Amino acid sequence: EESKAEAAKLLASSTSLDRYVALAGLILWASTKKEEELESGISGLLQNAVDPDEMFQKLDELFTDIQHDTYPAEPQIWQVSLNRKATAAIEKSVPAVKGDAARSVFRVKCDGIAWAVIDSGIDGDHPALRDSKRRPRVVKHFDFSDIRRIVSLDNARIEPGEPWLVEFLKDRKLDPAQAAADLRSLADDANNDRPIHWELVEKFITIEGATPPHSGHGTHVAGIIGASAAAMTPSLPAAAPGSPEEDDSQPRFADGMCPDIRFYDFRVLSKSLEDTEFAIIAALQYIRYLNERHSYITIHGANLSLSIPHDVRNFACGRTPVCNECERLVDSGVTVVAAAGNLGYHSFETKEGSYEGYSAYSITDPGNADGVITVGATHRFWPHTYGVSFFSSRGPTGDGRMKPDLVAPGERIRSCLPEGEWGELDGTSMAAPHVSGAAAMLMARYSELIAQPREIKRILCESATDLGRERNFQGHGMLDVLRAFQKV
Repeated sequence: EESKAEAAKLLASSTSLDRYVALAGLILWASTKKEEELESGISGLLQNAVDPDEMFQKLDELFTDIQHDTYPAEPQIWQVSLNRKATAAIEKSVPAVKGDAARSVFRVKCDGIAWAVIDSGIDGDHPALRDSKRRPRVVKHFDFSDIRRIVSLDNARIEPGEPWLVEFLKDRKLDPAQAAADLRSLADDANNDRPIHWELVEKFITIEGATPPHSGHGTHVAGIIGASAAAMTPSLPAAAPGSPEEDDSQPRFADGMCPDIRFYDFRVLSKSLEDTEFAIIAALQYIRYLNERHSYITIHGANLSLSIPHDVRNFACGRTPVCNECERLVDSGVTVVAAAGNLGYHSFETKEGSYEGYSAYSITDPGNADGVITVGATHRFWPHTYGVSFFSSRGPTGDGRMKPDLVAPGERIRSCLPEGEWGELDGTSMAAPHVSGAAAMLMARYSELIAQPREIKRILCESATDLGRERNFQGHGMLDVLRAFQKV
């Protein structure tokens, strides 16, 4: 009786489709039995059945026959697609902002311009980030991830055998005794409110170019700014797509915005958000120091494809420490480009359940700084159709200023990754380097714009293409490099 009750309960919980399939299987199975086996009826036949696998096998055979009758061709083909060649670079987003056209028409050479990529690190050995002679275009690599420890007051009595110092110097060619003396000197400066002695700090933050980056993000950003097709395929002549000279057997590569620009690699990703912000501030200060150390601008611009939520409880919008440091760098003559952030679309958990929707007032630091060029994201080659990317942070800023300043391609952008690889990434982090490249091109073509970041910002904003979207979504519109050149 208990087994019957369990069977009845199982039958009641099954769906109509389950019951239909079970009945069809039973009938099909019974139809294969001999006449004498059916004398006791279906119930008697079921009582003598030991294993249900025979029923399932008959059903499987039936469905296989039906499938073959419906789709007689073998193998079954659902769709036919062309085997398209992969182009390992930003072959659509650069033309979308007319970067290639401006470079060709105005014969722009950016080999005299240097750009700081403040990020996770650049793979300086990537083939696309080399010059025509196969030399790396990354001038220097700096690691600021431990800067807080380097300038700490705790180093006032540090000795060469300190465990963290031993671990820190493991990959650096520094004398432990001298390193400890330098750290004590830096601690003494901090204790007496003296400026940071950057010449001492430089020994600790300078790293070898072969040091692997923290992630592929910074290499991807650098590729958008300055990947070089010629460096990737130096033996192949340039051929227009579709021309008879084009060799389909060889991979084709596309240039970034400035394929001959030079880079400075600033690695700022640290163990915590607080340490990372401190590292970014230190990197910005060090750029000012490098430029002031010479009688000319060493680093012309900085790209900040990173996002820090605004600390609303302690600082006014655009007046956080990292924003203030960006303003000082702009005032010193360096063009600073920052991502708007990727908080344009949010998911929330409430007592009533989950909620998803678009967010206003979602610009992040350092994009909240007034003097930086804050960049939102749009589609990589159909911006008028798709408008502003759903994830792109919206303005205005928390204190009512209009941001972002403009938008650039930021969806599925294909660029460099470490170890010579290529890949696609999304975000306003990918949009910002398009604008960095445009600013570098303007300085390379019109030298009077060097050390004039606010004028460059004005030109790029006023020449942007209106996408017909809300000002707080699109800023002044989409980056248009060719029109920016014509506006000067």
